[in-house]
Amino acid sequence: MIKQKQQNYYKRSATRQQQEREKNGRSVVRIVLLSTIGILIAGILSAGCLVGYRFLSTTAYFNVQEIEVGGNDMYTATEIVEISGLKLNQNIFLANLAISRKNLLLHSWIRDAIMTRMLPNKIHINIMEYRPLAILETDGKRYLLSTDGVVFKEWVPADPVKLPIIQGLSLTDFVEEEQTNRAKEMLSFLSLGNQRGAILPNHVIRKITMDPSQNITVFPIEGVDQIRLGKNQFEAKLKRLYEILSQLHQEKGVTEYYAIDASDIERIALRQKP
Repeated sequence: MIKQKQQNYYKRSATRQQQEREKNGRSVVRIVLLSTIGILIAGILSAGCLVGYRFLSTTAYFNVQEIEVGGNDMYTATEIVEISGLKLNQNIFLANLAISRKNLLLHSWIRDAIMTRMLPNKIHINIMEYRPLAILETDGKRYLLSTDGVVFKEWVPADPVKLPIIQGLSLTDFVEEEQTNRAKEMLSFLSLGNQRGAILPNHVIRKITMDPSQNITVFPIEGVDQIRLGKNQFEAKLKRLYEILSQLHQEKGVTEYYAIDASDIERIALRQKP
């Protein structure tokens, strides 16, 4: 009885092993079959993509018919297109917008440019230019300072001239993201004069100086030879000065002064022209 049981056990074990081998064989066949199908599908898709790309890049339907330019002021739309290197009638998908953008950024007045394909046949270029705020005079040269505090180019006579000249600072004061307190103080004052309805607009200022202690002195084009504003509280000082000058003009009719010291908002001193 014991021998018979052992024979049955061995027979069952052999049958189970045979079934497992057949199952593993079927799994391998299935894997190979699926892999082959996947390769075939990938090949078909690749071929389809290649055909589709060739069609899109050669059909006249996607040739550039219009290049639209916006945001430009210093350059004309024609100049922007020429600088970018883009051409009409070139395929819109073959136009290298990254290189066109780099070409534009080589020009000092252009801060940034966004290039957009507008299917089927139009490219839009949005230009962001630097807006000049003042002229920085240092080391015998002049540079244009933008409204966001960037010294973006050396000034030449063809550039805007109706800008205040600032003295007493250097190029290193305006390093991007590392501006010194001296630069921040000057930009704080200039931003007031750049606002609509400013009491002392930048366009009526001839020169602004800053001494080693960061005291600011303004030299207007007319009316007053110089206004010493010192440090901080620029807006409050200008408002107080405006009130005083308006009152004096009404009482005495005086409109021109040699010098004004408003560095102390509580003790504003005026010297009338002789």
